[in-house]
Amino acid sequence: MSAGRWRALLLGGALLLACGRRDTLHPRNVEGAGPTSYDGGAADGQLLAVDGSCPRASGSFPDDGICVCSPSNYRLCRNRCFGEATPSSSAGCAGITQSYFCFDPVSDPDHCGTCGNVCADTATCRAGACGPASAHVVGPVANCDGLHIAVGAGMLFWSDSANGTVSRAPTSGGAAVTLAQDQNGPTLLALFGDTLYWIDGGAQSLMKIPAAGGTPTLVATSPNAGGAQDTHPGINGFTVGSDGTVYFSSGAHVYAVPPGGGAPVDVVDEARNGAPWDLAISGTTLAYVNALGGTIEATTVTPGQIAACGVEVNGNDAPVSCQIARTDGPLMDSIFIQNGQVYWADYVVEGGLSAPLSPAGPQSTSLFGAVNAVSAFTVVGDTAFLTTDSEVVAASLVADSAARPLARLVPAPRGLETTSIAADDAAVYWSTVVFDAEDTSPSTNTCFIDSVAR
Repeated sequence: MSAGRWRALLLGGALLLACGRRDTLHPRNVEGAGPTSYDGGAADGQLLAVDGSCPRASGSFPDDGICVCSPSNYRLCRNRCFGEATPSSSAGCAGITQSYFCFDPVSDPDHCGTCGNVCADTATCRAGACGPASAHVVGPVANCDGLHIAVGAGMLFWSDSANGTVSRAPTSGGAAVTLAQDQNGPTLLALFGDTLYWIDGGAQSLMKIPAAGGTPTLVATSPNAGGAQDTHPGINGFTVGSDGTVYFSSGAHVYAVPPGGGAPVDVVDEARNGAPWDLAISGTTLAYVNALGGTIEATTVTPGQIAACGVEVNGNDAPVSCQIARTDGPLMDSIFIQNGQVYWADYVVEGGLSAPLSPAGPQSTSLFGAVNAVSAFTVVGDTAFLTTDSEVVAASLVADSAARPLARLVPAPRGLETTSIAADDAAVYWSTVVFDAEDTSPSTNTCFIDSVAR
């Protein structure tokens, strides 16, 4: 199980520490033992010093926080709600007698629109109004180990590795239909056109089936199947080109399978530089996460030729570089190409990143930052969607865009983790696994797929 599960266990306690105990909530702008009105020209969070003994804090307090330094001095929460908490001396203000917190009714789900207006448990506050609550579309699924999902043509598809099945159900809700069973650990899946593909992890193979139903078909078995685990011998990522060519990664290579089927052909060799993982393709340009090198790579794929990324050429010790960006902790199953840019998420820098689709040096651009513990990521059109340890959010594919909360994840008593996310024009869908903190075996887990309107 990933570290995300253990982060989820700490979430409830962290929220209590962050918010403090709100003994009293005040829908007014001014608090403390000072005047009962405020300076209308003062900025949000400005410190008002009545006798000059409590100067404006510089870095000691959050800009939207409140610190009372003496009975005659107070901070202003302009156009905010504020809560009175227990006395504290940890805020860094000498002689502090009371702690206060500001709450923004534009975005705070506990004070949405007006002070004290609480949104539903899973709803967020969107521009001062409570958004819709999320709903279960699939589940509960017992004895599971996390579901991977895809969406298209009004259908939601998912793989269940522990139960060995691939299924579908209408996005609007309805009975599930099993498309494939007795699979050997199906994991990552994706819909290309009217065909659904998935990795059968235990068999180290790639499978497909018509989205409308039919007989599962083997696309390819990893040429490295049966190798040592530290060489990543299974199929680790895949994509499908516009001509129907299937590309998949295994070991230090990317292989191609012609549209009509056939033996896998080596098209990328990373023998000196790492291990390709998830793939994305635009035209003949293939981008991938290099799992060992900590980089994002891109190269041109040509039938009958091997793109020797990371390989010596003509005896030169310096290997060929296909690197377009460095990255610290990329999500291994999430890379996308849109309009000449590559997009991925990084759980170390905790945000979304992009880079030009050409080897122009180890540079990347931050799309949105300060999102905590990214666990799943996807791109649909001009929007990125991701899950953190507490929220489902969306952000435009532009530099430094603001992430918009779409739904809140309510921590389960035993722990909760998101494993996959997908979106269509109407809604966002994500899978969660609720597990036993003392026993992480699938037999104790329950899985759901939830959705919320975009």
